[in-house]
Amino acid sequence: MPRFRVIPDESPVSITAHATGHDTHAQSLGLTGRLVCTFDERGVPRLDAPWSAGLRLPVESIRSGNPIQDRVMRGHLDASRHPNIHVQVTEARALRRRGWYRATADITFHGVTRALTADVTFSHDGEGLRIEGEQRIDMRDFGVQPPRLVILRVDAVVQVHVRITARERA
Repeated sequence: MPRFRVIPDESPVSITAHATGHDTHAQSLGLTGRLVCTFDERGVPRLDAPWSAGLRLPVESIRSGNPIQDRVMRGHLDASRHPNIHVQVTEARALRRRGWYRATADITFHGVTRALTADVTFSHDGEGLRIEGEQRIDMRDFGVQPPRLVILRVDAVVQVHVRITARERA
């Protein structure tokens, strides 16, 4: 069964949060993981056959470009106690639109696991996989209260965009 490894440098995770008066952006190129899946003759994943997908994102790899903001974020997320965000895909089904799938995953963040569902695009070009999607996530669902610094408030809901590139392992 083909096994694919996520290529971190080609798999950006982007996070946008609305703060008082402006949006703040952060990104990571630290996503790792593996996907196991077989495909039919058209390159479509065989979701009726055994498959698996698991990802890991180190909290330390998330950077905004502002060292002070990054330090506050890591402290607020308690990165020393919860250094990784884990994603284990538990369900996937094809949607009517070619190349689109609805995936449900157990996401463990800040020591709390929640199931989230998102629509993603998925393509297989014979050498690798491309998966892309985005989801709004409420930090409070994971026991994280949004930071407040004097007059600066950050919304609890953040937008997460993922573009995964994975290549077959030899």
